[in-house]
Amino acid sequence: MTNGERPRVLVVEDAALVAMLLEDMLDDLGFDVIGPASDHASACQMAREPGIDAAILDVNLHGKMSWDVAALLKKANIPFVFSTGYD
Repeated sequence: MTNGERPRVLVVEDAALVAMLLEDMLDDLGFDVIGPASDHASACQMAREPGIDAAILDVNLHGKMSWDVAALLKKANIPFVFSTGYD
């Protein structure tokens, strides 16, 4: 992130309403949203893009776990959190 720019957060979420809520909340908090990525392939592609400052990852993307996306982010030293509707 360069001086004066808003931090960029990758949102990986397959539920459209949850993704929209996250986008609105992050915007209100002063972040720019990358995505949202709603499937595993697009999430992996977006995770490789430069300029990501952090990420929010849905654990399960239409039945495919987001561990590969997390590994890409970890390799690039990008902090992330997992999000899930599971108990």
